[in-house]
Amino acid sequence: MRLWRLHGPTRVLSAGLYPHMDGTELRVFFEPERANEILERQVGEAKLLERRASVLRQQLIDQGWVELENEAFGLPPAVRTPKTGILAALSVATGLAFWWWRKRRDSGEEPAP
Repeated sequence: MRLWRLHGPTRVLSAGLYPHMDGTELRVFFEPERANEILERQVGEAKLLERRASVLRQQLIDQGWVELENEAFGLPPAVRTPKTGILAALSVATGLAFWWWRKRRDSGEEPAP
């Protein structure tokens, strides 16, 4: 089960939990996954490994790595960056203005001068 994907300066780094004969295995690797490009491999309890992966993920994000969507259903990954501050406000205002314009257009009203 893939936990996260992060895009760094030149490559994509992933972390995932995989079944192992001694429990669960955490693998942190550069994509595409190859045996010689696995950066970290730990075997243990799933909850502890998830916590370790979460700490590593946050450290990388703090260093400027960008989180990517996990690939699901064969769709290409998309960069996910949350909108904050003025960008979020402009996005909401633009959406409301567009909604108001479409509502007026569909009702046939003429705007007042």
